[in-house]
Amino acid sequence: MIQRIQSLYMFLGMLVAISMFFLPIAEFGTFENELLRFKFLEFQPFFGMGLNKQVMLTPAITNIVVAILLLINIFLYKKRKLQRRLLMIIVVINLSTLGTAFYAADQIQNMAQVTAKASYQIGVYLPLVIMMLLVLANNSIRKDDKLVKSADRLR
Repeated sequence: MIQRIQSLYMFLGMLVAISMFFLPIAEFGTFENELLRFKFLEFQPFFGMGLNKQVMLTPAITNIVVAILLLINIFLYKKRKLQRRLLMIIVVINLSTLGTAFYAADQIQNMAQVTAKASYQIGVYLPLVIMMLLVLANNSIRKDDKLVKSADRLR
């Protein structure tokens, strides 16, 4: 059923993934004393500085994939084995989101116009929150599976 606790964990993970689009990933200082903010949805200023578009788009795309797969996984409640496998795939994609976000921030930091080191904001740590929610969902699915198997043995 959709009202199981693992569905709540996956829904919260999806909300966190969506919120990453609106929260800053990192902030940088420039020679003109401006503050550049790197967000998943606001990366247009960095294209003019000679940064590769693929570097900037990859974390946003992997984050979209995580949110969509979490939404799909919520409705796979009748197929617990598939749900757990898909959760492991989402974990790998979420790790790539984290890695590519750090890589993109590092590439911005290495540009000539940026003077200060990156000041990482809350958005870069949200994949870790998603990871924690995915582990909780996986544990809940495993407990649910054990409960069903024990009920089948009693019949």
